[in-house]
Amino acid sequence: MLISVLHAQTYEATIQLTVVGDSLDVAMYLQHTGTSSPVLGNCSFFINFNKNGLTNPRLKEDGEWDGDHQPGYGQNLLNVNLSLGLASIEVVKSGNPTYEMPNTPTHLGTLRFKITNPAQNAGITWNATYLEVFDNSYTNITPNGTFINPPDISLPVCMTSFFASLDERGGVLLKWITQTEVNSAGFYVWRSENEETGYVRITTLLIPSHGNSASPQEYTFTDLYVEEGKTYWYRIEEVSLDGKSTFFGPVSVSTLRLVPTCFSLSQNYPNPFNPVTTMRYGIPEQSKVKIVVYSLMGRKIKTLLDEFKLPGQYQITWDGTDGVNQKVSSGIYVIKMEAGDFSTIRKVTLLR
Repeated sequence: MLISVLHAQTYEATIQLTVVGDSLDVAMYLQHTGTSSPVLGNCSFFINFNKNGLTNPRLKEDGEWDGDHQPGYGQNLLNVNLSLGLASIEVVKSGNPTYEMPNTPTHLGTLRFKITNPAQNAGITWNATYLEVFDNSYTNITPNGTFINPPDISLPVCMTSFFASLDERGGVLLKWITQTEVNSAGFYVWRSENEETGYVRITTLLIPSHGNSASPQEYTFTDLYVEEGKTYWYRIEEVSLDGKSTFFGPVSVSTLRLVPTCFSLSQNYPNPFNPVTTMRYGIPEQSKVKIVVYSLMGRKIKTLLDEFKLPGQYQITWDGTDGVNQKVSSGIYVIKMEAGDFSTIRKVTLLR
């Protein structure tokens, strides 16, 4: 949520929330967004929190900002007022300012809060006060920039982790873990080949959640309909019982070296289908591959593939026609794949 924009952008301050066990980490970042890179002096970040749900904030061990590439700055100082639900973190210069802000987010420090009541963990707000900010000629710059609010942790689901990896069948395995769930109905998976735009929902049915849960819950989904040599981006849509949606992600995965470890034939998608359905198959070694459609009585309907294939992931479609390209009637059919000693079948349903 954009709180305010004051004059021309010079720097951007953001925070990132992460739930770790029974703790909430609030990490602060600062980056340069103007046309010239300012030199940073002292600055302070103030965090207001709901003391009914979060207590005992402390500076994490990674809060030391005067690292190898930030010379001239002292450690972060943590000031806490539990009665007011207020904590602040400061970056303090020592000597002349020597550090120019980069144009990528720079981690200033992390405050760790103890979650004492997950149902009351809303109420994180923040603001930034810049005590001294200098440009390259050491002329004072009035605090301005884009101030961005943290995500709302009062949402129905608080997600701990979300990542994507390749699985042994050649698909993409998604895994996400929720720390808490409140009135949650379930999840949809969205995919794109672009990080920012073009997302399409790839799950037809809602992946059920646990509804209400105060303990971690783990979910997985495998996307078998990916192509070799591409990068895919995924987002998770959480749907509450009242129909509201919240998106998490994105995460990305590359299929550049997507070579399966075993032969496989996926279930077709969509199923039932009309007019076309798709199946993916994996070849771990060079083989002659034969894929044929049969009726339930064992009558050959159509040969979809009969050729040698190099190792890799492939996909094949069937448009519901026979060997002379005539439409077949509605019903259940069997698709059989053979490759070397490997053989498997999948039942598919055609609805006219």
